[in-house]
Amino acid sequence: MLGIRLISILQAYEARFTIRLAIDNMPSDRYSSIQDLPFRLSCYAAEVALKVYFDDVKELVTAKVSLLLTPALSGEDRLTKRKAQERSAALARWSDEEFPLSYLPGVLPNLLQAVVEHTPAAFRLTSSTLGRKPVTFFADLILKQCKKPQANRKPPFIQGGNFLPVARVAFQEICSFAVQARIPPSETDKFVVDAVTTACEALKINHVPWSRNADAQNGRPSTVIVHDVWLNLGATAQPPLSLFRQDSNSSIAIQTSQAMQVSDPRAEWSVMEVQLNFFHSVLHKVKLLVEWNISHIHGTGVPPYIADAYKYVEDTYNANKPLHQLAIIASIICAGLIPDIFPSTDKQTPSNPRQFEEHLRNLDWVTQDRKGNAEAGPFITMVSGFIINMYEVTSVISRRTHGQSDLKAWFNKHSMLSYLCDSL
Repeated sequence: MLGIRLISILQAYEARFTIRLAIDNMPSDRYSSIQDLPFRLSCYAAEVALKVYFDDVKELVTAKVSLLLTPALSGEDRLTKRKAQERSAALARWSDEEFPLSYLPGVLPNLLQAVVEHTPAAFRLTSSTLGRKPVTFFADLILKQCKKPQANRKPPFIQGGNFLPVARVAFQEICSFAVQARIPPSETDKFVVDAVTTACEALKINHVPWSRNADAQNGRPSTVIVHDVWLNLGATAQPPLSLFRQDSNSSIAIQTSQAMQVSDPRAEWSVMEVQLNFFHSVLHKVKLLVEWNISHIHGTGVPPYIADAYKYVEDTYNANKPLHQLAIIASIICAGLIPDIFPSTDKQTPSNPRQFEEHLRNLDWVTQDRKGNAEAGPFITMVSGFIINMYEVTSVISRRTHGQSDLKAWFNKHSMLSYLCDSL
């Protein structure tokens, strides 16, 4: 008993280390659409635990199928051996999958080929008599086992697997995140189930191995998970309420800060946060958007007057001027089209100015995949800067035009923008 107790303590310590290390290093793009940080961390904690479950399932299926195939692989019957080799290869392919419990086209066929005997009349997995269940059923069972002081490995936990100790630690961490989010104790279980369900969706868990179906001879159903009986999790479930939770401190703080930032004319704003059909919500901004940066213009061989032209835009930008608003809108449109925005150079530009408009409208748009051509910042800066300098009478370029100064470098640098602005 002491040895078993010591093993349990070591498993719990290792599980806690695994979960906390993973949470501390959560990728910035994981569950990034969830603004409520405690719930986002909870989903990731559940995901880390479920990946340990993946390992348990893979080990179970691989061990059982390999044991069944060993006599055929070592036998003399060529046909039987060939079939066993095909099943073994399918098993290896399935074991390498990132989402082994999904119904993805490259995953399920390999599992079927590995687990199921090749008889045309029954080429399917044996289904649990429980029938189709929602993924919340799976999450609820995990929760119930984790809440017990001395949990046994009943479904969905696999005998000898590592998922149970890791899941118990994940459950404790998620409960602590629920406290941080000020979730009422009566709703904590729902918070945990929502997190596990969200992680299951992200990991594409469509079915799981289950215990043998009960029959009249065996009496009570077994609680030991086997490799060749599977429970379908395709029944419709209610979406996790925690995804839409609006009452946590972090969620309220984020929403309030966003509202304050939008309402303040002097606050920073980004094109990445504003759709064109909501552009009216930032028309009061007196500052250029954060993507606008004069550093996009500086470079080897750029004449000082071009840098001065963009400095003029930076210093005189006025969001109340329709021209300046139009310049920013046009630049955002162009940035949204990159890199498929460049004019074709196959056709020669007509010498007759009257033919130029028709020539322009008939040009094909082409893609240029050169470095920098997919970055929004340079396009937003250059398109808006070009428009304001060309049409603002006090701009550096307008003054040089009236003074008949050399503008060759300006038009060489902005030749493509001339086509774009005329098209817009």
